[in-house]
Amino acid sequence: MPAVAMGEGGAMVAGGGGADLNLGCGGAANACFEADGAATTENWAYVGNGRGQYQMVQSLQYVGQGGSYDRERVVTYSSWRCRLWCIFLIVLLVLAGIGILVWLILPKTHSGNEEVVRVASTSEPFDCDAGYWNWEKGWSIAKKHWCCDYKSRGCT
Repeated sequence: MPAVAMGEGGAMVAGGGGADLNLGCGGAANACFEADGAATTENWAYVGNGRGQYQMVQSLQYVGQGGSYDRERVVTYSSWRCRLWCIFLIVLLVLAGIGILVWLILPKTHSGNEEVVRVASTSEPFDCDAGYWNWEKGWSIAKKHWCCDYKSRGCT
């Protein structure tokens, strides 16, 4: 695999490798950003006495005595663009954050802690005081029996 090194001014020196965005976050920036607008130039770099490579070319180019230079390719990117899936992820995270904030801020209408209070009814089936002055004609037979049995009123 070819060696890749960052040059001055954001230029990337590569022997055929891809673009790397170095923002100091361990390469995580390359997941969301990709290079756009590449300009490639070739230069000769000194690699040491007798350590250069030879290439068959159509025209002669003097590169120094003893093969001490090597051809390097310098790729300079003019801009970076955000990948589409990363934009969708950012929008999704923002919407989820807004949803959580709304859920936390809005008052809750039903807390679930409400108790249902039921009052046991202890009322009697008949009011033996009501209409007592005319119990013989105004009361029903059931009321006469109940009032006589439980209240001792309306008995014959």
